[in-house]
Amino acid sequence: MTKTYKHIINGEVVEVERGTWALKSGVVPTQFPNLPSYLSSAPKRRRSPKKRASACRRAETVSCHPPPEEPNELQSDCESTDLAYIIENSASLRLPRNWQLSIVEDEPENSRQAVFYETGMSAGVFSIMKSVVIREDLTYVISANGKLLQESLVDVRVRSQKDVEAIMQIVHSMKFCLGCTRSGCTRGFDSRPLF
Repeated sequence: MTKTYKHIINGEVVEVERGTWALKSGVVPTQFPNLPSYLSSAPKRRRSPKKRASACRRAETVSCHPPPEEPNELQSDCESTDLAYIIENSASLRLPRNWQLSIVEDEPENSRQAVFYETGMSAGVFSIMKSVVIREDLTYVISANGKLLQESLVDVRVRSQKDVEAIMQIVHSMKFCLGCTRSGCTRGFDSRPLF
């Protein structure tokens, strides 16, 4: 803090008292008289790391991969999965209410597909409201009200069973209109009956 003015008069240094003190150049203030003590107090000293090191050494390393001698253990979430694994462990999937799983095999290609679908009553008739078809290459197609929907509606890649559950929850929570198709709605909706 500078408490005086310094002037050179006729070769002599003369000091005159300042009315208010000022900071010297390059100094950063750390204490302020008009602020609460928690804002203007000196910084607290950090504890020595020697006192805390023993707690850190006890931490165990956790591996995401199961040990090789236990083949019956379920596949971990961090590993990628395939359609066969999803089908084999379909009983452990937590699907939304009224959702079912069916396995469909195409005759010419012999490729399997997992079809998840939501059943319900529409105008007193049992129907499939929404469906998600997961192919062998883990790509999927969503359809609702009998129409194929845009693939960009759900942006989740299938890598594990949790991803399958997430896709089902997202599709289950979606509300679809009756007039939109995969290419989008290009015409206005006509409310007149078709008969």
